[in-house]
Amino acid sequence: MAIWTLVLTSACRSEPEPAPGEASLVRAFGQGTLAHRATPREGYAGLKLRASGERTYVLEITRRPDSTESRRFVAYGESEQVLWRLDEQPQERFTDFTVHPSGDVSLGVERTADARETYDLVRLSAEGTVRVRQPVPRAETLPASDLVGLPTAPFLMRSEPTAGLVDKWLPWLRLEARGEDVVLAFLTFVDVPDGDFGYQKLVSGVMAARWSGEHYGEEWTRVVDSEHALLQVSWEYDEFHWRDAATQPLLAVSPEGRVVVGRGLGAGRCGALARVFQEISSQECSRLKRGTPHRYVPFAYTAFSPTGAREGTRVLAPEEMEEFLVFDMALRGGELALGGTASVRPRDDENLPYYPPAPGEPALMVPYDGYVAVVDVATGALRSTRALDVSEGRGDHVAALRWTEEGLLAVGATGWDRWNSGMSVSRAAEPFLALIPEDGGQVLSRRLSTGSPDRHFHLLGVEVRGDTVLAVGLADAPMTHSGDGGRTDLMTFGGLRVDLR
Repeated sequence: MAIWTLVLTSACRSEPEPAPGEASLVRAFGQGTLAHRATPREGYAGLKLRASGERTYVLEITRRPDSTESRRFVAYGESEQVLWRLDEQPQERFTDFTVHPSGDVSLGVERTADARETYDLVRLSAEGTVRVRQPVPRAETLPASDLVGLPTAPFLMRSEPTAGLVDKWLPWLRLEARGEDVVLAFLTFVDVPDGDFGYQKLVSGVMAARWSGEHYGEEWTRVVDSEHALLQVSWEYDEFHWRDAATQPLLAVSPEGRVVVGRGLGAGRCGALARVFQEISSQECSRLKRGTPHRYVPFAYTAFSPTGAREGTRVLAPEEMEEFLVFDMALRGGELALGGTASVRPRDDENLPYYPPAPGEPALMVPYDGYVAVVDVATGALRSTRALDVSEGRGDHVAALRWTEEGLLAVGATGWDRWNSGMSVSRAAEPFLALIPEDGGQVLSRRLSTGSPDRHFHLLGVEVRGDTVLAVGLADAPMTHSGDGGRTDLMTFGGLRVDLR
């Protein structure tokens, strides 16, 4: 394993001595200790983490040399002690989880061998005892206005009857706690066979499920996007999983019970919104198309009241960007934060400001900045945007966001290169953390230098506990062509954990 050194980027330089009473996260980013632990490949890497008291819960994944993958759900105590864990069984996929105020956990599981109704909810105690495992409740409260062009029971509740459409590292079944209850956002195939090709058309939905103490029961369900085809995406950035990010549903729930569902707005989804919900016009859908659809993906979110009333869809499609994709979102009150990546659109007939991979070489690389925006949930009005150029000119992207009392936390990948004639990454990423103050002040960031330009190290999940920032991700992960020539052993990876305090 490489010896790592801490690099404090120019974006995070602060005064030598913090002012008296300075906020704890600001102090951590300015002068705190950045500790890290990397496990060698093949190992388990963190996809998502949440804190509850002194515990952290992490959904982890591993890939073996034969290309098979499996996941586990782990409860860690202090000093990363494993308190208990739950491993996937054959023909299962752990999709997502959420932590309730009581300390209970709701875990989403997909039964991959079944033909329909494959999504399960598992309720776990803080000690790891399974309280119940049941299928997601049937949707019996759908209003007729949601079912235009759909069967009465539209949800097959299966994510991939035909293998190979997307990798689905990022879930098609999302969970967020609403007190002891749970809200689910899901993408599923429509329960209507499509000719000789099986189930092909998708539909997305959202459900509020109430916890009785013994089981989950449906409270309300709504269609988010009506019938549409899979997004026109056919690529990804290695373990960044851009293809998944363009397809997956995102979910956020406010303490008051308001629900927001976000997703990439491909042509099919946009057409469904125009056809069924009239929340966008077909003319606007045409206007949103730009260049290559899998490189510029407008973002849409739909809000629902605590009782399931549809409050409309808003779209973010920054015209100044040539390439654009949202990876994560976070809700606080009436503000919705969005994080991803973007490449600036050329002005008039100018070319993109390509840069050389090394001094004296041709300028072939596309610059990306991490993109963070805050919008007003009710109106979609843009309140602020930030470009995170932690790499100072190379590629950056935000993979996960978290609101704190001191601003937005963001983590992701920095320092990678993508050439201008394709989607291949030719220089590996390094992990970064950033704190974006609410007052519009200077963005603070910390970056780890891994000394490994041929293998990715980057972060996928972030949480805050007191004055400590916790983050998880991948170590020694593959790049675009790492597995060329049948070298599937080089497509494995290890795990990365970062603590900043």
